[in-house]
Amino acid sequence: MKNLLLTGLITITLFSCSSDDNNQPSQDKIIGSWQKTSLVVEGVNQNLSNCQLQTVYNFNASQNSFWSNIYEENFEGECTLFTEDGDWEKLSESVYTVYTESEGTVNYEVEFPNDNTLKLTYNDGSVEQPHLAVTTFVRVDL
Repeated sequence: MKNLLLTGLITITLFSCSSDDNNQPSQDKIIGSWQKTSLVVEGVNQNLSNCQLQTVYNFNASQNSFWSNIYEENFEGECTLFTEDGDWEKLSESVYTVYTESEGTVNYEVEFPNDNTLKLTYNDGSVEQPHLAVTTFVRVDL
């Protein structure tokens, strides 16, 4: 009787200590805040100002919401902030779509060279003269 009780207690203990981590879906790598570090347009590296390098994109897990703080210099050379919000969706392992009111739906090819680097490649899909831009970001804590 003692052995049966002891065996039951050990079995309950083992099952109650098992981890549910294997059953949890992994969080998408894109979730988080990303600060712009470079921009390459048509193969040409763009010289970004300190103002432009303040640009941050944020991909939120909650309802796949998206917001961005985009910094650009105006005609007087002053750093100006533009904000956008919208939503995002993962279409495939390497393609994401972002929707904002001002830009509409934009598809990006996405690469993660490492856990802290994000590359968004935009191709407008034109056959004759495609427009290609690659923006690189680094993960930041806000």
